[in-house]
Amino acid sequence: PVPIWLRDIGRQATERNGVGGLSACASLVSMDRELLSPSPLTQTPWRENQPEERKFQKKIINKSGDIDPEGVGLIWEAFSFSLKLHEGQFRKSGAPYIIHPIAVASLIRDLGADAPTIAAGFLHDVVEDTNVTADDIEARFGGEVRTLVEGVTNLSKMKFLTREDFQAENFRKMVNSMAKDIRVIIIKLCDRLHNMRTLHHLSRDKQKRIARETLDIYAPLASRLGLWRIKCSLEDLSFKYLEPEAFRTLTLAIASKGQLHDDSILRVKVLVEGKLR
Repeated sequence: PVPIWLRDIGRQATERNGVGGLSACASLVSMDRELLSPSPLTQTPWRENQPEERKFQKKIINKSGDIDPEGVGLIWEAFSFSLKLHEGQFRKSGAPYIIHPIAVASLIRDLGADAPTIAAGFLHDVVEDTNVTADDIEARFGGEVRTLVEGVTNLSKMKFLTREDFQAENFRKMVNSMAKDIRVIIIKLCDRLHNMRTLHHLSRDKQKRIARETLDIYAPLASRLGLWRIKCSLEDLSFKYLEPEAFRTLTLAIASKGQLHDDSILRVKVLVEGKLR
């Protein structure tokens, strides 16, 4: 289904402007269950469907009222526009392309971003992948959203083949983008995170190249910005594709230790509760 927060945005937009269509588009969209999932190394069977997951979903629901009515309209318009532009486009997995903008916007939303940044998350690929221009974006969504979308588009054109490439000219360009608006980098990091989470649909050569770029460039950048969950997820996913055997061994080791740790915690809990009675 469409993420809960986006359904709420659609409902608010419908109530305010009479703009409908959520039920029509909902059947076209499927999403990962978690928008900002725990690191893959902790994504083991014994942790699935635990209270922290339900707590996360509740957090999304509670945040649905943080955006003012004008922002609600902007986000819903951006989603609707993106849905229309990406109609007929598909990911390598065969899934509708709109899944990607929704996932990116959802990650941005969970970071507590404002309405223009979330809107730009929905639109971050349209200039590069459709006939829409930056001028069209500005005419429809304003100069602020245009600046964000244009910034992400420019970053996407940079190719970081090695750490040295990043530290030279491209590093200067990225710093300039950050100086203009740090939100451009945040959108790009969310874009990269979702692409890493769906990397298994690409060829082995592309997996290794993108994983290396992610580990050398984007994970350290997320660290500098204090985006720790994104940093850890990018590092773990890169590890998965660069060192698959080591990743598999470590994942199994963590899974085997997990139940043991849970049992130990439970025993301590029972002992402490008994002392407190």
